[in-house]
Amino acid sequence: MKITHYGIDGFGHQLLGIISLVCLCKEKNYEYIPLEHHGKFDHLDFFQRKECKKFVDNFFMKYFERLENIITTKYINTFIHKDDNNTLYSFDNSWKHPFKISEKMKKILKDNLPSPNFKKEMNICIHIRGGDSRGRKTGYNNKIWKNVLYKFTNMFSLDKTDIHIHSDENISFENCISYGKYTNILKVLSHFSNCDIFVCGDSSLSIVGALLNDNKVFIPRDTTCSLDKYIKEFKFLDI
Repeated sequence: MKITHYGIDGFGHQLLGIISLVCLCKEKNYEYIPLEHHGKFDHLDFFQRKECKKFVDNFFMKYFERLENIITTKYINTFIHKDDNNTLYSFDNSWKHPFKISEKMKKILKDNLPSPNFKKEMNICIHIRGGDSRGRKTGYNNKIWKNVLYKFTNMFSLDKTDIHIHSDENISFENCISYGKYTNILKVLSHFSNCDIFVCGDSSLSIVGALLNDNKVFIPRDTTCSLDKYIKEFKFLDI
C-alpha cells in the first residue's frame, strides 16, 4: 500500500501527522511517498510558511533521499486495510495507531532546526497553550503556574538557569523569559526539543517537542491531546 500525508491546520498538527504516518508505514511495511509539501500552514505569516515548507521538504530529502511531486489519485481520511498498490492514499494522520519515533528520524528533525541559542547552563521550557486552543490551554490557571515556577526557582540557581515561557497568551512571570505568538515557530520547536526540562502544553507542536526531547519531559494530567497514544515514557506533572 502506498501512503502519503495531506493535511491542513497548523505546523505542529501537520508535522505530528507526518511523523505518525511515516512511523506507521515502517511498522506495517507500507510505502510512504514523500511529496513536496503544499506550503499551507494556519496561524503563520508568509515568511514562516516558506520556512516550514522548507523544513518538511528537507526532512523528506534527508530521510527518504528523494522528494516527489505527484497529484494524489485518492484521498481518504480513515484507515484502509485493503492492499492496493495502484492507489496513493493520503491521510491527515494515523494518531489512533501508537507509534515510536526512530533515532534516525529524531536526529534528522533536530538537526534541521535552528540552534536554540540558550545562554545558561540549565534551560527549562514551559508551553502554556493559548490563542487558537478553543479554551483548552493546559488546564492550569496562572496561580497554579506560579506554584510550578516557584518549585523550579527553588530547585535550581537562577544564576545558571533560564526559564522560558512560550504562550500565545499575553502572560509573563517573574524571573522568566516570555515568548509570544509571533516568535518564530521553528525556534519554539527547537526550544522544546533541546531544553533540559520541558513542560508540555496541550498542542501537537508540544507533543513533537516532547518526542524529540531526550531530557526530562513533564505532561500536565488534564491535557486533551492523546498523549497516551505515543510510545514514550512521559512523566506527569503533579502540583
